[in-house]
Amino acid sequence: MQHVSLRGLLALIRSRLQRGVLTAVFVVACLACSAYVVFAKGLGDHPTLVLAILYQVLVFGCYGALWLLMEQVFCKDQPSPSQAFWHLVVAAAVASAIFVAVVTIIPGGFNDDGEPLAISTVAQSALIAPAFFGFAVLLLLRFRELLLHRRTRAAIRSWRLMLIALIVNAGASGLFGVFPESVLNEPVRIITGLVLLVFIAINVFRVSWVVRLSAGRKGLTILMALLVMLFSALLIVSPSNDLQAVDAFGFGFGVPAAFLSTYNAGLHAFAVGAGRFGIIYCLTSILSLLFHLPTTSDYRRREGEMAAIYSLTDLVKEVFDLDKLVRTIVSSSVNAHSATSAWLTVPDPESGLLRPQMVAAHNIQRSVVESKVNSEALYDDAASAQETLYLKYARSDHRVRARPGDSIESLLIVPLAAHQSVLGVLFVAKDIARGFNGEDIQSINAFAAQAALALDNARLFERQIERERLARELAIARDVQQRLLPQRLPTCPHLDIAVLSAPAQEVGGDYYDFVQLDDERLAFIVGDVSGKGTSAAFYMAGMQGVFRSLTRITPNPLEFLVRANRVLSESMERNVFISVIYGIVDRQKQQIALARAGHCPAILARRNEPAAFLRSQGPGIGLFRGADFPELVEVKSVSMVPGDIMVFYTDGLVESRNASGDEYGYKRLLASVERLRHEDAATIHKALLDDLQQFMGSSSRYDDDMTLLVFRWRKATQA
Repeated sequence: MQHVSLRGLLALIRSRLQRGVLTAVFVVACLACSAYVVFAKGLGDHPTLVLAILYQVLVFGCYGALWLLMEQVFCKDQPSPSQAFWHLVVAAAVASAIFVAVVTIIPGGFNDDGEPLAISTVAQSALIAPAFFGFAVLLLLRFRELLLHRRTRAAIRSWRLMLIALIVNAGASGLFGVFPESVLNEPVRIITGLVLLVFIAINVFRVSWVVRLSAGRKGLTILMALLVMLFSALLIVSPSNDLQAVDAFGFGFGVPAAFLSTYNAGLHAFAVGAGRFGIIYCLTSILSLLFHLPTTSDYRRREGEMAAIYSLTDLVKEVFDLDKLVRTIVSSSVNAHSATSAWLTVPDPESGLLRPQMVAAHNIQRSVVESKVNSEALYDDAASAQETLYLKYARSDHRVRARPGDSIESLLIVPLAAHQSVLGVLFVAKDIARGFNGEDIQSINAFAAQAALALDNARLFERQIERERLARELAIARDVQQRLLPQRLPTCPHLDIAVLSAPAQEVGGDYYDFVQLDDERLAFIVGDVSGKGTSAAFYMAGMQGVFRSLTRITPNPLEFLVRANRVLSESMERNVFISVIYGIVDRQKQQIALARAGHCPAILARRNEPAAFLRSQGPGIGLFRGADFPELVEVKSVSMVPGDIMVFYTDGLVESRNASGDEYGYKRLLASVERLRHEDAATIHKALLDDLQQFMGSSSRYDDDMTLLVFRWRKATQA
């Protein structure tokens, strides 16, 4: 910020310094020129050639500085066409006031031959010349902005060539003022004058700014252009022997051109060229303004259509409120296309049949639309055809029940389509029959395409917001579910324990837990709810509550599964079940009692025996809900000695697939446990997961929820 401020300060200082230098140059040179005119011309002396040339250089330097100074002052901002003409009218009034004041206060005048009567007339010229040259400069600067309204290389080149021709013509006049008897005087002036007229003719037809004005602005601009044209005529009146030309005001005042000619021939030629350009350009502008008056309403309507599309585009970028968007669509379609009313219907997903419903209306009551127009039938016709329907005589159509005075005489039905699907249908009505022409229909179709894009983006944004909301809720659910799992493993002097549970999605249905029953016994469970995702997570939470409450009451594996089946079956759906392996680790008896309810078989690996599956009977919880469930469950007790390994897992591990679609499988898991049976629990657990990941390859997600629990029995005396 400090760097930007410093640069701005330096630019301001440089600009003011330039203005000060230009002002000083203009004032000094102007005083010198005025002194030369008064004392050289006024006293009738014939200056030397060097002094005459120096005078011409001073004049061009003086008024060149005035040009640059006025360009800095008046060209900071680009004025509107009306403002440009208004500035010229004010400048003309100021110049006229200066002219009248000078010729009134200072006596003087011209004789019948157009020559100054006295030295006072020369003094008048020295005071009047800057005012009228300033007007000529401002005229060129302001009309330059209008000429370059649409900046193109050709327009800029034409303007610069005209300005060069104007300067060359003025320079030739000033030079031959020094050598009035030269034979080249008249031919050069004629040639430079003709060249200047050619470039004036090229530039005066650049009036593209006319079409953008309103009817009122056009009328006001015509009046101001007439005033500017009349004042410009004063610059081109040639001083002659005709007293009426010289004394146009009838008070012995003379005309500005006579004073400019007395002051300097080159300056006079420049003002004459600028005046001619101003007259011709004002005349061209007036004619163009008159010719474009009948098209003002059409241009305004087209401008309104573009403004509506731009506003809708801005709304797409900045606003994703669907209610605000549909209101903007219907209001813009009325305001931009001179329609009487409009309404928008979109499919209603809640109806089940995608029946359309009205979501917004403008300049018409919804009850009127519902009673007068069969919007559903028109919607179906436009949506099925995916093209605009135009009812030129809406009241004669059987789908419209409007009466005279309902302002529905002609009706456009425009589908809003995106990605080959119809997002809604826009109805635009007018209170006159055949109210829409071809351009109207084309414009409304373009607007509808933009509206469809906006509507589609808004809906996508809403879906994205909904997905983000669900993602946040799932993240919370995942955090809650992780807290349902043990935050710390139990400390058992006779067991090494390693465990991991990973859901396939944000949340899952796998579950494991431990409950320390007493100093000698530890209850554990590994469960898997059928399916995955949020529904499985809910049943998993229920399983956790049952395990925590029933284990302390009925720790016996058979009784626990029976009661758990009875409690959970009451709230579970018929197509849902939970597979469970439940056990009690008894340190004193050095054994583990297991009951399996439809779960994957555990793996037992002893030091001197091959690893094997522990298979026991038992259906999943929720599959059998009758009294015969206890008869189907088998409890198996396994004696443990130091070094024995027992592995529990869910089907997410053995059913994980690689890129070829092959499952990891029970055999590979059994072989891996066999190979690793001499390692500790943590090493076995990590090696099994590494082997699974290597088998899956680049895939980092499991096809199903996966849980792996490893027990390793050690001597009871170890802490």
